[in-house]
Amino acid sequence: MRFVAGFLSVLGVGILLIVLASYHYSSTHNILNDATIISTKDGSSIQEVTTIVKESEGAMIPQITNVTVFLTTRDNPADSIFTTGTLDRFGSGKIRYIIHNGDCSCNATTQPVLRRNPCLAVSRDCPHRALKCKYPRCKTLITNDEFCKPKGTKYDAREYYNADTPETPYIPLGPRSDSWASFQKIKKKATAKHGQQQFSIVPASKRKYAFNAIFSRSTNDGRIKLATIIEDNHNHDHNNLTVFTQMAEKWIRDVNNPKRKSGHLNTDSYMQVLLDSTFTLAPSGHNPECFRLYEAIEAGSIPVFVRDDDYDNQNCKQSLHWWFDVEPKAPIVVLQNSWEEMYPTVQKLLQDPAALDEQQARLRVWYGNYMRRVTAEFETFLLAG
Repeated sequence: MRFVAGFLSVLGVGILLIVLASYHYSSTHNILNDATIISTKDGSSIQEVTTIVKESEGAMIPQITNVTVFLTTRDNPADSIFTTGTLDRFGSGKIRYIIHNGDCSCNATTQPVLRRNPCLAVSRDCPHRALKCKYPRCKTLITNDEFCKPKGTKYDAREYYNADTPETPYIPLGPRSDSWASFQKIKKKATAKHGQQQFSIVPASKRKYAFNAIFSRSTNDGRIKLATIIEDNHNHDHNNLTVFTQMAEKWIRDVNNPKRKSGHLNTDSYMQVLLDSTFTLAPSGHNPECFRLYEAIEAGSIPVFVRDDDYDNQNCKQSLHWWFDVEPKAPIVVLQNSWEEMYPTVQKLLQDPAALDEQQARLRVWYGNYMRRVTAEFETFLLAG
């Protein structure tokens, strides 16, 4: 009996140790099932799971949901928000975006076979009816609708905010893909040359150029006026500011094409100038929201914008609503009447280096919060039934 009792006692302790060991393992390692290897933001690999437990804490972290995105327009700069990793950088981690090329053709044999996971069909000019025919289960998003035309109201979500349809989910432009690639190249080159921690955003007060003016005149009358103001000031030498200007006559699509017309910077040079500029002039194009706003802030340059009648009369009403109307407002430089205010405003701001650096820091904090906020709302839209 003693032997049996002793054996059972040892057996019980053994079972207890196994249970404790199993608990320790499950509480200090991710619980994994339904294996699909994916990459996390820190570059490590995990498996896609229905439930994941955070290491060492036993606390739950968000469930990961695959969202398939069909881009139906080839090489569309407006798709950059999906192709640059911007949604991942500012997202909650709840969504893994799976990007596919798509098209507008629709018949029984071309409809994609999709699981129950959410999906999004993105288009520049594919009619909404054709988009829903090809991707009947997917939500739809229209890009490139800079003038907020009536056809844009048929889609479930849109780029370019419009206060006339505030209930329509909105996604920001973010930096353009070619400019973003150049920015990453510059950072990588600096890191390789000077060491892992060498690249950093230069304080606004210590930059080479007071401002840059890099734009094409053809996309907005306001740009022509601004170019004239800059040229007049340069010709009469009204100030001692060191500035960089490249004001081309016409817009071209691919500035990195070796056969491009003169008057345009390639994106490597463009991003380097932004990194070297305290301010970046951001005149409205077809729409006040432009890639330049995002690219400047990513590079630590403070955008300068004029909020005049041209802004108020845009077809896309209050297109910079998230920047100007939602607290806290974007700490960029906003001229209230015209570009004539630009030179005296910039000169005054440059007289207080400490305040400049503080504004630059506040802007970067605001930008991160803004991008996380609008991305969170877009994620909610995608994951809703």
